[in-house]
Amino acid sequence: MSTGIDKKQIDALYFATTTAPYKEKSSSAIIAHALDLKREIRATDLTDSLIASSSAFLTAVDSVVSGKEHGDCQAADCRIVNNYGFSKKFGWVNDRFGVSWQINLPM
Repeated sequence: MSTGIDKKQIDALYFATTTAPYKEKSSSAIIAHALDLKREIRATDLTDSLIASSSAFLTAVDSVVSGKEHGDCQAADCRIVNNYGFSKKFGWVNDRFGVSWQINLPM
């Protein structure tokens, strides 16, 4: 299946998660290798934060807009709606149209 993206043109891969699967390994490097991206790609992990995916997205956009890198940015985040102490109901959900919504019902 073709995605329409020329892998040779991708200069960076940003991986974001609140909880990284490895503490001493780069998940982004593993993903880049699995996708068979070029060896000199910039592979960056952004982790351990509730805003990791938005930070990765903004970093990727800044790099592309500045003309330094070419890339494709895709993100998904899902946080179960629950009481996290700072909010009665907080979470991220996706609707059937693929739009992501943040739910926040303050204490």
